[in-house]
Amino acid sequence: MELPLLVAIIVAGVSLVVLVLHVTGASGSRTLRDASDVMDALLTDYPDAMDGHVLLSEDGSAGFVLLDGRQTGIVRVTGRHLATRLVRLPEIASVTREGKNVTLKFRELGWSRLDVTMRDTADAERLRAHADPSGAAFAAHENGRS
Repeated sequence: MELPLLVAIIVAGVSLVVLVLHVTGASGSRTLRDASDVMDALLTDYPDAMDGHVLLSEDGSAGFVLLDGRQTGIVRVTGRHLATRLVRLPEIASVTREGKNVTLKFRELGWSRLDVTMRDTADAERLRAHADPSGAAFAAHENGRS
């Protein structure tokens, strides 16, 4: 078989697969619509996780469940899939906030960093205070001083 014909067949095949995926909706990304989406995803992977206060990102790409013991359940959209994680304070290197933007840095390489824009500054501060590994911000927040 000649090379130009082989290239044409490969290009046509790949184009057909892309078209089918797009027409069936499989190429679109997923979003988290509400607190129940976040809790359902977290409980699927961590059935022992208890209910907690749920915070959603502004664009629906991430959700956070503030659990007892200062654990944080994280649900993150990756294309059409969801990645979940239950994070304890020792696993968090730092948390910073600027306005509605929160940056979580983790001590592991798999999820080394997560940047998210929350729906409002109150949610951003609540997430930062809950996940702050120093604990000082959490104590001030709980006493209404943050």
